[in-house]
Amino acid sequence: MATPKRSTDSCDIWFHGSSFRQVARIVIPTMEQATYFAVIIRIAGAPGSTFWGGDWTAEILHQIPRRIRDGVPATEAAMGLPFFEYVNQKNPAAMAAFNGAMASGSKIQTLMFAEQLDLGRFSSICDVGGGTGSVLAHLLRTQPQARGTVFDLPELAEDADRILAEAGLQKRGRFVGGDFFVSLPADHALYTLFAILHDWDDTRCVQILQQVVRAMPHDGRVMVTERPVPVGAGYDSVRATDMLMLTLGDGGRERSLAEYHALFESAGLSMVRQTLLPSLFSVFELAPAAPQKF
Repeated sequence: MATPKRSTDSCDIWFHGSSFRQVARIVIPTMEQATYFAVIIRIAGAPGSTFWGGDWTAEILHQIPRRIRDGVPATEAAMGLPFFEYVNQKNPAAMAAFNGAMASGSKIQTLMFAEQLDLGRFSSICDVGGGTGSVLAHLLRTQPQARGTVFDLPELAEDADRILAEAGLQKRGRFVGGDFFVSLPADHALYTLFAILHDWDDTRCVQILQQVVRAMPHDGRVMVTERPVPVGAGYDSVRATDMLMLTLGDGGRERSLAEYHALFESAGLSMVRQTLLPSLFSVFELAPAAPQKF
C-alpha cells in the first residue's frame, strides 16, 4: 500500500490516509476548531503515547469489566492503589509518563486561555493541581506583573522547581506542596483549575472549591477550565473522556453546564462570566457569592 502524500501544513496528522483535520471535521463544527484539535494531538503526541502505551496502563484498562460489574476502580483493581497515589507515589515511570502527558496536553489550552482572558488585572496566580508547573510558567511569561504559585502533591516539587528555573521565573514563581482537600496558599488574586474537577466526584469537587473560597481574598477570582457535556444525544469526544474518568479514577466524571453550576453554587461561588475557548473547553470565572462558613 502506497504511503499517502502528507500535507506540508504542520497541523495535519495522518491516520490511514486521512489527515486528522479531515477526520475531525466530521465531528468538530468548524475547520478552525478542527485545526486546534490537530495541534493538541501533535503537541501531546509523544508524551501521550508513552502514557497510553505503558504496560501499567494496559493492566489498568484490562480491569474495565471489574469497574463496570463490581464498581471497583480499575486502577485499584490492577495496582491496589487509587490512580493518583499510584502514579505519583508508587511508580516513578508512571509519574513521568502521566505528568508529561498532562503538561503537553495543557500547552494549547494555556495558550488559548492566556490569549482570550483578561489576566492583566491579576497581581498573583495560584494554579491549583498545577502539576509540574508548565501552565503557570506560561501564564507568568505572558503576565509580567504577576507572581505565582504552583500547588500540587509534594512529590512534584523537584520537577516543578526545575521547570520554573528553566523559564527564568525563580523570583516570581514557586511550588508549594500539599493537599487541596485540606488547604491552599492564601490571598492570591486568581486561582486557576485546569481540568481538575472532572477527576473527582461531586462531594470532593465541592471540597476543593470550598478550599479556594477559604484561601482567596474577598475580591478574588477563580477560573475553572473544563469541557461541559453538550445537551442531547450524539457523539462528542467529551463523552469518551467521561468513560476514561470512569475507568481510571473513583468518582471522576464529565458534567453538563447545569451540573457545574450546581457545584459552584454548593461551594459558595457565583458566576461572573463564561468564556468558550476554540478547543470547546469553557472557562468559568467565579467570585465568592457571600461570606462563607464551612
